[in-house]
Amino acid sequence: MFIKKIMKQGWIIGVIIFCCTQIIRAQEGISNSAVVPTPRHIVSIGHSAAHFTQLSYHVDTQLDDRLMQVFKEELALLGPVPFTKATSDKTANIQVLLTDTLAAEAYAIRIDTGIQVCVGSNQALAYATTTLVQLVEAQQQGVDWPRVWIKDEPAYAYRGLMVDLGRQWHDVNTLKQVIKLCRFYKIPYLQLHLADDQLFTFQSNKFKNLVKGTHYYSKETLQQLVDYADSRGVTLIPELDLPGHSTAMRQAMPALFGPASLHVINIAQEATVQAAEALIAELADIFKSSPYFHIGGDETNLDALAALPETASVLRQKGFDDVHDLFLDFIVRMHRQVTRTGKKTLMWESFSGTGSQRVQIPKDIRVIAWETLYQRPDSLLRHGYSIINASWKPLYLTPRQRWSARQLYENWNPYKWANWWDKAPSFSPIQLEPNERVLGAQFCSWELSDYMEIPELCARLPFFSQQLWCGNADVPYRALSGMVEQKHNRLDRLLFPASLQVDGVEPSVYKDLVHTNHVFVDSVVLMARPLRTGDYLTYTTDGTVPQAKDQPLPERLSIQTDTDIKIALFDSNKQWIGYYHNAFKKVNCTFSITGPYRLPDDTNVQGDVFIQFQAPLTVHIQAPEDREVVCRKMQEDKQTDSLSSWKPVRVVQVDKPGMIEVKVAGDNEVYRLHVLPEK
Repeated sequence: MFIKKIMKQGWIIGVIIFCCTQIIRAQEGISNSAVVPTPRHIVSIGHSAAHFTQLSYHVDTQLDDRLMQVFKEELALLGPVPFTKATSDKTANIQVLLTDTLAAEAYAIRIDTGIQVCVGSNQALAYATTTLVQLVEAQQQGVDWPRVWIKDEPAYAYRGLMVDLGRQWHDVNTLKQVIKLCRFYKIPYLQLHLADDQLFTFQSNKFKNLVKGTHYYSKETLQQLVDYADSRGVTLIPELDLPGHSTAMRQAMPALFGPASLHVINIAQEATVQAAEALIAELADIFKSSPYFHIGGDETNLDALAALPETASVLRQKGFDDVHDLFLDFIVRMHRQVTRTGKKTLMWESFSGTGSQRVQIPKDIRVIAWETLYQRPDSLLRHGYSIINASWKPLYLTPRQRWSARQLYENWNPYKWANWWDKAPSFSPIQLEPNERVLGAQFCSWELSDYMEIPELCARLPFFSQQLWCGNADVPYRALSGMVEQKHNRLDRLLFPASLQVDGVEPSVYKDLVHTNHVFVDSVVLMARPLRTGDYLTYTTDGTVPQAKDQPLPERLSIQTDTDIKIALFDSNKQWIGYYHNAFKKVNCTFSITGPYRLPDDTNVQGDVFIQFQAPLTVHIQAPEDREVVCRKMQEDKQTDSLSSWKPVRVVQVDKPGMIEVKVAGDNEVYRLHVLPEK
């Protein structure tokens, strides 16, 4: 039936030839068809654009129509064009068909007088509609697409992002934006780190006292978030990181989970282990669509547990040699519970070999290899485990340490692990040969505040996705950067479809590492305007999420002090369609630099500023106009240089490595810029 159906569409011969023939990528010859990640095969079939003044679609009944509804919503944000669901494929100019002749994640698109989409699954439909969103160009009357044939599928099945909610709680609106970002760049898995020492964010029905204050997610909220992600082709993976990273649990319920001083939950107590199993069952029931459950397992300090009297008794009963066996046994039990829920277990690299003589870690656990200190990735493979690359350098993003998109794209691949820490084996990078049990990779955002998440991820995720989708970095970085910049204009309209201008913020000296522009010295002026007639903006500065009824955002908002601002965009029906969050911070001193310089490897972006000298520089000291500023220039060994005493200057010429110290009246802090010799 399927073959007969698509033969009637008149494109089956072309699709078969296209799918089965090696086609040279011709994307560079298609001026308006930059797609990120780049399709594996794309060919122009006409010079003029395919123009549509109205759209209608027909989708195979076995496919999830919610994906098409999201596609329709996205097109409405990019350019108004009538878009309806056709009653039959004969009247639709967008036809979507499911076929088992394509791999599950593969799709093919033909754009000419109509648009034909052939997919291997719902996931492939999500990718196909995202490609169409990236390719479309709005016109005054209708929309244009380039006339192309596309055959596309990812090189790696596991392409994931993790966000840390256990240290920095995120508003649901921000998480929705992260989901949109994952959809846009074809990242199918979003792992939620739901608990840590600081917060337990899941409102359990069984253990209600685990959550404190307002920074948690109810069962209903999480279910809605799962549905939101599912309808966009993004699967949410829950993570319950145990037995370590659990101070919040132990502080909330010490009788059940152990005292705060224990460092881990009390896995020597059977009731504690059963409680962890119950939490897994609760979360698995909410995250129904996820094939995975992450049980954590990393950074467990077992010393205090080993000293408990009951621990020695349990070790004797179980015939274990030491408390590490008890830890391994806990991992095995959590894995069994995950398996009972019908899911597959993920865990952080946190054991050596295959466990111990007494307790073996099952080979069907997928290990996310990150630090290499517990076990090298080649050792994990040699012992029979499937692994996911989460190399600390450059796949970790933290408030202090992060790596640029260029470092990620040009200096990393899914078989390479590196680390900034000289105690880790991967301090000298580990490069493996291709192996089918390297399932893919995961980018990890740790400890980032809510307002930092989107700008920092937007700067890196497309380059990460490009590597994993195509399996290589064949597109030069400069060319890909241009494509990403073009796509960001499109993405901005999907995340926050309003014009936004922020004047007065100081860009970071760490130009390629810090993309959250929120620091100012005098004042900030924020101006925003909806792009569509009838939409409107409201805002709050008290930490609450703006609602449709809240105060309207003025055309020009002046900010003089530290301000946490949240702006929501609503349509004429008071439906939420966009969100912006920033935490503007007033400071007494920042630096701006004119001239060439480099950033040191493994830069810490907090505290003193460090750069590497390349050629003479001009350093501008940005400070409030009404404050006196004094400065001196020194050698790194603290010996004074040409400015041997404090002098009232705001511009300093630097012709060799050294250090600049700055004091601002009314501020006891000394601000330092270190200009290091170039390596």
